[in-house]
Amino acid sequence: MQYGQEHYKRYNAVDVRKYSMHWWANRYYVRVLRGYVPGGRLLEIGCGTGFFLAELGRYFETCGIDTSPFALKHARDNCPRADIRCMRGEDIAGLGPDFFDAVVSRHVFEHMEEPGTVLEACYRVLRPGGVLLYVVPNTESIARRWKGPDWYGYRDDTHVSLLSPGEWADLTAAAGFTLEKAYSDGLWDVPYVRYVPNPVQKCVFGSLGGLQALLSRSFMPLPLGEALIIIARKPTR
Repeated sequence: MQYGQEHYKRYNAVDVRKYSMHWWANRYYVRVLRGYVPGGRLLEIGCGTGFFLAELGRYFETCGIDTSPFALKHARDNCPRADIRCMRGEDIAGLGPDFFDAVVSRHVFEHMEEPGTVLEACYRVLRPGGVLLYVVPNTESIARRWKGPDWYGYRDDTHVSLLSPGEWADLTAAAGFTLEKAYSDGLWDVPYVRYVPNPVQKCVFGSLGGLQALLSRSFMPLPLGEALIIIARKPTR
C-alpha cells in the first residue's frame, strides 16, 4: 500500500510540530527503545515522512524503508544522513544477516497480508541480542467495544491483519524472538462519549497515556489503550 500526500496531511504527519501528539509519541518511543538498546544501527520499517527516524538519528545510525514516493521524498529531506530506501518490509532480509541492533515499526504490520514473514525477516537482520519494537492496533482495547465499526482499527480498509495480542505474541515467538514486554498506549481516539467536548475527553481519557508518555514508562494495561506495543529481543547465541 502506497500512501500519498492526502494520507499524511490527514494525520498531520507532513509537518510534525513541537509538543504535538506526534512529537510526544516520537519522544516517548525513542526513550523506551533506548532503555533496551542505547545506540548502534537501526532500521525503521515504514519510515513515512521521516520525523521519527530523524529523532532516532540523534542516537542511532539509521536506515528507513517505505514504498510511498511522497513519503520517501520527505524522509530524505528530513533525514539527510539516513540511508533511505524504497523497499517493502518483506524484502529486508536482503539487507544482510545480523546487521542491525534495533528494528522499529509503528502502525505498519497490520497492513501486511503475512506479517509473520516480515517478523522472520526482522529476526534475520537483527544481531544476536538485538531489539524489535513494533506497534499495531490493539483488538483487546475497551475502545473497540465502545466504538464498534467506528473504532480506528476498522476505519482503514488496508488494515488486513487485525490480530489479537495473543496472536501477535505467537507470531513474534514463532519468528524466534523472546518477548520482553506487551502493553498499550492509552485512549487517544476521541470522541468516546456523546455531548462532551473533545478537549475535555482528551484530558479525561488520555490522562493515563499522557502520563506514560511524559514519564517514558510502560505501564498501561492492554484494555486501556488503542494500540498494542510489543518489545522483543533476538536471543544471544
